Amino acid sequence: MNNVQKRYLLFTYLFIGLFLFFGSYQDRVVRATFLGRTVFLPLTYSVREYHTLNQLRNENHNQQMMIGGLLLKNINQETMLNTIRQSMIEFTTYDSTYILADIVGFSGDFLGRTIVINKGLLHGVQMDNPVFSTRGIVGKVMVPYQNFSIVLPINHSNFMLAVLNRNTGVQGILVSDLYSNVAMTFLRFGSNIAVGDTIVTSNLSQIFPANYPVGRVIRLEESSDAIYFRAVIEPFSDISNLQNVFILLRDRDEISEVDIETGY
Repeated sequence: MNNVQKRYLLFTYLFIGLFLFFGSYQDRVVRATFLGRTVFLPLTYSVREYHTLNQLRNENHNQQMMIGGLLLKNINQETMLNTIRQSMIEFTTYDSTYILADIVGFSGDFLGRTIVINKGLLHGVQMDNPVFSTRGIVGKVMVPYQNFSIVLPINHSNFMLAVLNRNTGVQGILVSDLYSNVAMTFLRFGSNIAVGDTIVTSNLSQIFPANYPVGRVIRLEESSDAIYFRAVIEPFSDISNLQNVFILLRDRDEISEVDIETGY
């Protein structure tokens, strides 16, 4: 702004001041109202718009903060709900003592993969402790370390488990091949077992409690010697999608194991 513009602005303000100063109170009010509705209307309108916009901006900010708080609260509630769901076992565990552990990784290649959990010797975990999910058997502790453990899953080729058909009581051995296909083997022809039957742990196992759910029969296959057949099992526990497991802290029957050491 140059000197001429400054001088012009000064004279304008001085003229307006004198215009509003002289006369009675009512005259000044009338002149002020006239100026407010004509000369200063754009200015007063801009000021009102600014205050309105600023108020809307503040309200919008407050609403965004409120929405953010509600979203965070919703996420926390969903997390708590998922934790509760993951802790709700869908079958009877009687008076067994167990602890919850997180799956923190996997060890080995795809065909021989084992599970790594974040509980170990410091938490009371021992070798061969049964491991299960909310739906059924997952595997057993293979090697416990101080703060973590390696779990041998039921779809590992080195895993074996004494099982039975809950519907008919037919006994068998649960095994897995190199491609993680789980099956109940050593079934004689004529054994009362069918597709859809539920397979549970047997009381013949020296490690697992009886009647813990394992899976469901999805297919029957004849063996090459035509003496036995096997039932292919779909495990209840989807090991590839698990986040948490339970470790059963129970003392093995030492008296029985002096005479029988089955390993399953």
